[in-house]
Parts: sequence; structure tokens; C-alpha cells
Amino acid sequence: MEIARLLIGLTVAIFLADSLPVLRRFLIFRATLVWIYATWIMAPILPLWKTLSLAFVLAFWSCALGIWEKLAEQRAGSSTSGGTRRNERKFGIRFYLSGIVRRLKSELGEGKSWMRSNRTSHGRSIISAFILICFTVFLLGLAIGPQRLSNILTEAAKNNSLAIVTSGALASIFVSHEVVARIYSIFDESAPKVRSKIFAFDANYAYIGWFERGLVFTFVVSGQAAAAALAITAKSFARHKQFDEDPKFGERFIIGTFVSVFFAVIWAVLVRMALNLKPM
Repeated sequence: MEIARLLIGLTVAIFLADSLPVLRRFLIFRATLVWIYATWIMAPILPLWKTLSLAFVLAFWSCALGIWEKLAEQRAGSSTSGGTRRNERKFGIRFYLSGIVRRLKSELGEGKSWMRSNRTSHGRSIISAFILICFTVFLLGLAIGPQRLSNILTEAAKNNSLAIVTSGALASIFVSHEVVARIYSIFDESAPKVRSKIFAFDANYAYIGWFERGLVFTFVVSGQAAAAALAITAKSFARHKQFDEDPKFGERFIIGTFVSVFFAVIWAVLVRMALNLKPM
């Protein structure tokens, strides 16, 4: 189970922040989430110095993914406008490290104006959520005692089953989004194909997909695979009128739902196998 915890958990650690529309735009939030999640996954298994070192490496690669995306957008824009493509072959650790340092300096330097701008409601929500979590933990410590709370948190951190299920759920709901969107775009010419546009999705469709994969994953992991059909049935009833009005919409709906459910089932099966349970 420890190997499964590392494989699934570290995969999620690298790609989770990149899959969340808010966190992926800021390297500070991205690196913090990756470092914390990777540390939780590795700390009970590896020595402390290896855990901290590998967490730093994973945070670097997650941030490098953000730099690479910006570079790809610039190259695409340059080729579209007929400009030169001088930065096409600029790769390597040194290049990404310098890009990360510049982005972090920019984000830190613009922190005050960033918090005051109208576009920072999501950022303020993240900070508010963090403060609320800390305050909740503080109240729990007062209610049940610091020592008992420490024991509970320690046991939860060491629980391999909890780590595997949590990582599988996050992978199913969030990490799978880009893969689902890219496969769907093969069948729908109007669907976005650039990473920045994929994650600039319509919030309603995104939340429906997250909720759908979350339900299917929960049912399959809990051994109630047949109940997963409820999520698909409810979604079909909600779109029933659009099927009659637009036949092509029905085709796109079936493809999108099938791909989304497929990845939710795949992650659920992997989690069950990691827990030494039957696949279905």
C-alpha cells in the first residue's frame, strides 16, 4: 500500500494545482499546495530530508509546467501573427528556474495591488479559507485537547488507506479534467484545444463534470458500481429538452459523459486494487 500511496499521491501532488483554475494562475499558491501535499504523502514513508527534498523537486516541476504553458502560448501567438519563434528551443532546468524566480518576484512584488484589484476575489477566498481552517483546528484543539488532536492528526497522516482514497478522488475529479477535455475536443471542433482555454471553461459545465466524476468515483470505490448509473441518469434528465432541440448536442453529450465516467471508473478501480479489494 505504501507504493500505491506514493505513486497515486505524487501524481496528484504534481498535477492537482495545475488542474484548479484559481491556483494554477499563481506560482506561489501552486508551489505551496504541491509542497504540502507531497510532504503529507511521503513523510510517513521516507526520511525527513528525502521528503523535503523531493517535495521541493515536485514543486519545481509543477511550477515549470506553468512556465512551459506560458511559453507555448507565446510561441502559438507568435506563429499566428507571423512573428519570429526565437524562444521555441529554450528548455532546460536553468531556463525554467530563472522563469520561476521572475514569476515569483513579480507575484510577491505585486501582492498588495493584487489583493486590491477586482480580480482577486478568488485569491481572497483562498486566504479566507486558509484562515478558517487554522481557526477550526485551533478550536478543535481547545475542545478535545492539544495532545489528543495531535494524535488524531498523526494517525490520519500515517493512514495509507485515507491517503490513497483521497488522492484517487482528487485525481478523478480534478486531475482528469484536462484529459477528458482533450479527448472530447477530438469529436467537437468548437471545443477548446489550448491549455489556457481548456481551464477557462464555463463554470457550470466544470462543476457538473466534477460532481459527476465525484459521484461515480464514490459509488465504485464503495462497491456500489450499479448506483453510479444514478449520476448519469440524473444528468440525462436535466438535458432531455436539449436532446430534442439539437440532435448534435446529444452526440456530444454522450461522448463527454462517457469519457468523464470512464476516467472516474478507472481511478476508482485503481484505488480499490491498491486497497487489496476486488476491482468492481
